[in-house]
Amino acid sequence: MKLDGDDIRDKNAIVVGASEKGLARAEELLSSGIGRLVLADGETQRLFEGRERLSGTYGDRVQYLIGRTSSKEHWISLVVEALPSLDGRIDLIFNETGDSTPEEPTALDESYYTGKTAVVTGAASGIGLAIVEELLSFGAEKVVLADFNAENLEKNAQRLSERYPGKVKGVLCNVTVEREMADMIDAAAAFFGGRLDLLVNNAGAAMQGLFTAPSTPLPFDENNPHTPRLQSNEDWKKAFDLNFYGALYGCRSAIPIMQRQGGGQIVNVISGMAFYPMAYQSMYAATKAALNALTLTLRTEYWDDGIRISSATPGTTATGIWKGLKAPGGAQTPQQSARRILAGACHNRRLIFGDDADVMGSRNCFHVDYEDFLDAYLLEVARKRRAGTLAI
Repeated sequence: MKLDGDDIRDKNAIVVGASEKGLARAEELLSSGIGRLVLADGETQRLFEGRERLSGTYGDRVQYLIGRTSSKEHWISLVVEALPSLDGRIDLIFNETGDSTPEEPTALDESYYTGKTAVVTGAASGIGLAIVEELLSFGAEKVVLADFNAENLEKNAQRLSERYPGKVKGVLCNVTVEREMADMIDAAAAFFGGRLDLLVNNAGAAMQGLFTAPSTPLPFDENNPHTPRLQSNEDWKKAFDLNFYGALYGCRSAIPIMQRQGGGQIVNVISGMAFYPMAYQSMYAATKAALNALTLTLRTEYWDDGIRISSATPGTTATGIWKGLKAPGGAQTPQQSARRILAGACHNRRLIFGDDADVMGSRNCFHVDYEDFLDAYLLEVARKRRAGTLAI
């Protein structure tokens, strides 16, 4: 594209790709009188080098953005994040990715799980059960289902054992009790012949309630089990025991085994609520945000032991978590969620997102330029829930 100074003067542009080709394009635009320019690249080091080259001459006319373009969703996110730096107006976009290193693929590599041993908690139903079924179909060597629901556990362990003889074991376990978690991990390791390749801490529950008594009566039916009730300290303790400490206990028991064998992998299932905390779900948001922080801390702490540790959101999924309520329109199946989680795990993603909505939520949740939008959206949710027009 041949540039004419009269045509581009005072316009705003995005140049994607901080390779030599991209930097040359940026310099051409800036020297021709472009108003503002965002330079974006998925490689941090390449972007830093581009900033060193351009900032001395062009100063604050150029902003720099870490952004990938390997999917339509990434392109949309890049444009949205560039808008504040361009005063809300984009006139030109140049894709000059050139010799940029392509993003690590996110497709599910089923062969990654072939021959592996795995423990999944909360495995007798929903996403946990779907993860187990997927792992076995991929050729996992052996899988342990851990759950506190004895009836569902026995039924599904027997069903899967008939299909995959000698590869499945059900272990009754209350994840909120550390001794039970330790015993379950020990039993699994024994079943596996001493090796534990993968632990998925999936057990958990959604929670709702009132943090303090409301200033005005809420229009809810007192006899409706979905009516939010005042949360006690005991409620908060139970919430952390299930959604946080259960995974902590699992990590604490599994990591020494993985250290001895020279590596392993742990996936802790959090929630998009950790990024978009909504009114009347303070316990759920707090417990899942805490689990995310723990997970990402442990990720680097045990990296050099060869242990991969990731957080995973399930996405909006039609499971028993809705407790009899109809799942939102567009909710995915447990199998779809399981496959996205396993796809992210096989590529050692830091954060694995169960659906695209969680991807966008994580990008925007703490962005300083989106505070007004987030406050407006979450306040609208709070008011609708308070008025009884939106289910919690």
